[in-house]
This record gives sequence, C-alpha cells and structure tokens, in this order.
Amino acid sequence: MALTVALVCGACVTPAPERPQAAPTATPTTSAPAAAPSVVPLARPSAAPVVAAETDCSEPPRTTDQFRATTVPTTWKLVGEGDSKGALADGVIAADGSLWALNHLSPSYEQSKVKRLPVRWSGTEWKTVPLPQGMTAVEALAVGTDGVLWAVGPASGQRTVGLWKNETWQRVDLAVQRPDGAAGGWVSYGTTAVRRDGDTWTRVKLPTEQADEAPENVRYSMTETGGEVWALPFEGSTAVRIRDGVPGQVRFDVRIDTTGAIHDSQEGAFYPQAVAVTGKDEFWVLGFGAFGTHDKADNEDTDAGRPIALRHRKGQWTCTFGPFRAEGFEGGFIDAVADGSGGLWAVTDESMMWRLRGGAWTRQPLPVGDGQDVSVNDLVRGPDGVYALGSLWKDSLDRPALWRLDES
Repeated sequence: MALTVALVCGACVTPAPERPQAAPTATPTTSAPAAAPSVVPLARPSAAPVVAAETDCSEPPRTTDQFRATTVPTTWKLVGEGDSKGALADGVIAADGSLWALNHLSPSYEQSKVKRLPVRWSGTEWKTVPLPQGMTAVEALAVGTDGVLWAVGPASGQRTVGLWKNETWQRVDLAVQRPDGAAGGWVSYGTTAVRRDGDTWTRVKLPTEQADEAPENVRYSMTETGGEVWALPFEGSTAVRIRDGVPGQVRFDVRIDTTGAIHDSQEGAFYPQAVAVTGKDEFWVLGFGAFGTHDKADNEDTDAGRPIALRHRKGQWTCTFGPFRAEGFEGGFIDAVADGSGGLWAVTDESMMWRLRGGAWTRQPLPVGDGQDVSVNDLVRGPDGVYALGSLWKDSLDRPALWRLDES
C-alpha cells in the first residue's frame, strides 16, 4: 500500500505533460540546512463527515463474486530489473517527467531497520541519487504542487526535508517525528499531517481512534489522486479526504460476516487501502474485509477475508465484493490508480493486476521469468502510462523490478 508537504503519492501521480526523460548526468550537490519553519493549525474548517454505511453495502453470500473478473493476456512489460538486493516503492513523477522511487534495502524483516535510498529511472536503468546533506536515509519521497521533489529523512537527530532543485538538494529542517507517508503536498506522522505553505507548515489533525489501536500507535499512509489527497489508516476504517485544502472524515462502516473468527469481538471491518478518482463526482475506494481465524489443518492462526471495492458517485455508494477465502487470505487490494479514461488499475497483495474498464473487471499477471516470484508495492501513473514498482525473487535474493503498461 504505499504512504503528507505540497507532495505527491508514490502510487497515484497526476500525469505530467511529457514522457519521462533520462536522468541528467550532472553530479548532485547539497546545500546547508535552512531554519526550521513554524507549524500552524489549518485555518479552514473541516468538511462534513461522509459515511459508507452497512445499509449502503450489504454483503452477499460468501460464495458470490461480484467482480466476475476474467483473466486476460498481460499488457505489461518488464522494463527494469536490478542486479543487486532491493525492492522499489514510493514512486513519484518529477516535474521533468522522470520517475523516482525509493529502493528499500532490508537487512532484516524489521521495518524499522529498512534503509531507503532515492533512485531515478534513466529510461534503461535505475541511478542512485546521493542523500541530502547530513541525511542518513530517506523515509518518504514526494513531489510538490510546484513540481519540486521532496525527500524526508533523519539528520542530526531530527527530521529534515531535502528539496531537489537544479540537481541540488536544499535542506530544510522539519520539526516532526518519523514520517509515515507523503503525498499531494502533505507529510503524515502519527495522527498529524503537515503541508508546507511558503515559510510555514500547515497542520491537520487526523483521527486518533482507529480499530483497537492505542492513539500513540495510529498511523496513516497518504495517497494523491485527481487533485485530492487521502490519509488512509494503517489499521482502522476512518480515512481523511483533503479536497481544495479542506479536510473531511470518510468513515467506512462496511462489515463482512465473521463466522469462524478467533474472537467474538472481531467485527470483520473494511480496511481502505487505495483511492482512485475516476471522474467528476466519482471515486473508488479499494481494500478488503478481513478478520483473524484459525487454520485447523496447519494448526496456526491465519486471516480470512474478501476483496472489496466501493464506488462513490454523486453522493451514492455502491459496493463490489469478491469471493470469500476462509484461510490464508492475501487477495485484498493494496494500491490503485486511475487510468485517465474513466477506469482504473489496481493491484492485490498477491501482485495480480486488476483493471476496471467500461464497467467490466479483468485480471492480468505480470510477466516474470522461470523460477521467479513477483512482489508489487506501488502503482504510479506517469506521462507515458502506468508503472508497477516492486521486486523479483531470483537466486535467493529480492531484486528491484519495474513494469510498464504497454498497450501500443
């Protein structure tokens, strides 16, 4: 699922007017940090909450598949495969049309120990970009509404922002905790999102109550689509939609049947993971409904659930439920991007590409070599089409991989 300063989502990027260009060969430099800006609350009032109620989305029987998706030949092409260890995520399109991302170098399965380095696609290969002065890693990458690329990361014991201008990082100190995500000009950390407005940071408070999470553990990822920015909870069912600078809560009260749950208290909640604006007064929210269960055959705890897509059009909700899986559920949507023609592309946790076009759903597997396993982390809409960023498991090693939609 990907991850707010005016920055752009790695999964949902507004297309630039030209094709991505090869990265310049000039050697990047860094500049000294600027003074830390002040942080002020958002002056504008919040919009009225929007609720997707159970009555809007009645769950069909578990055997029902309302997507009725057919599998079709792939129109995706593997255009980049790294030789070294890593996995691509957090992709953005810069003002010059070039594709940037973070290469996640993981020495362990502990997310806190994953090192992320900024890389730029040259058209044929990924080029690693030096870090901003004093920064030891990049935790979030995004592009502002002014086209300036941002890198957020730790330096000298605090979080800083590197602004990429004229092949140079300009550093600005940022008095926030570890960022959880960045998109559409905003950076989120915990239950707060901030955006840079001139010499100040505008602040929006995000809901502190999510599922059974303690307030100090609530976190959000950010996504940008169609000029809107959404803060989606890591755990929970209340999102925040920032439209024209005005935030408003969107609460999802959609539920699935929890027969077979480990605990009676489990609600089978819908977990929003991605948003795609597909037209005027229309957007889709994709994710899954799930709960914990126990696999008696393997004698281990596992997840049960089904993929779900919610459509909001002119104030009305309609919902599409996929088939239910009683154990080992990994088929939920994790990212999505509008295709520019009223439809969308989405990817599931199983790295299967889904497309909604003309009201019909189809599935496409990504092309991989023999003995390779694919993992997609991010979708990015660029000026020449849609990209899928992730990794290939090859020779006992995760290697960075990039696919591009090829419909020529």
